[in-house]
Amino acid sequence: MADPAGTVLGYLKLWESSDWGRLAEFVGEPALSQLRGAVRRDPFRDYRITVDELSTEGDLVTVTMTMECVHAASGRATTATGTKTYRVKRRRITAILA
Repeated sequence: MADPAGTVLGYLKLWESSDWGRLAEFVGEPALSQLRGAVRRDPFRDYRITVDELSTEGDLVTVTMTMECVHAASGRATTATGTKTYRVKRRRITAILA
């Protein structure tokens, strides 16, 4: 996936698979160091992400998504919607801006 949108979509699929050993395939520094810590502390599991809207402008990719997951401690399912903007350079996410 050489295009910025493809990189971001691959990253979102990574959340669904929880295959954190592949994180560096999609994320570069400085974002990688920040995400590694966040992944270890993540209280949720079983992610399902639906991309509702995606747009690109240069090296920025903005995604509006719906995320479903389960809180690991309580077993409660939750759904959230939101928008994130990613900066992609050399096929790696280098910043998550929003």
